[in-house]
Amino acid sequence: MIVRKFIFSLFIFSLYCSLIACSTNPTSLQELSKELFSEYLYEVDTDRNKSSTQLIVIKINKENFSINDYNEIKKQTIKWKMGFC
Repeated sequence: MIVRKFIFSLFIFSLYCSLIACSTNPTSLQELSKELFSEYLYEVDTDRNKSSTQLIVIKINKENFSINDYNEIKKQTIKWKMGFC
């Protein structure tokens, strides 16, 4: 349980870093979410009104989100020419 939460937290942090620090082109968050998480049930939560920095929180509805799932999504972000920080 703790390992799963750690992996998920690491994933969210890495995605946040890739969106903020590593991408120089504007990215549609809805388009990115559809591309990265098409095989998972997910929810996207964004709040653009409270800050000038865009934060995206993606809640994946999969009980056994594994390191293999994380690595697959990481490969897809690299395909989008985004790096993980």
